Amino acid sequence: MQAKSKQIRDLLGMYPMDPDWSIPSMIDKNPLVWMLKVNDFIIDVRHAPREFQEEAFRKGLIPYIPDA
Repeated sequence: MQAKSKQIRDLLGMYPMDPDWSIPSMIDKNPLVWMLKVNDFIIDVRHAPREFQEEAFRKGLIPYIPDA
């Protein structure tokens, strides 16, 4: 059974905490949704300046602008 589930995960391109497979109620708790690469550094956009968050939202990189 485990081998079959691995085949399915590979076929669908799934990985742990994949934002594409997160249910809406868990988006806040999934850190991969909020990680962005900026100048070769990975940052958590929730801790970035508001202007940066707004630009990331406009580009569709994050699902919404988090409250401060």
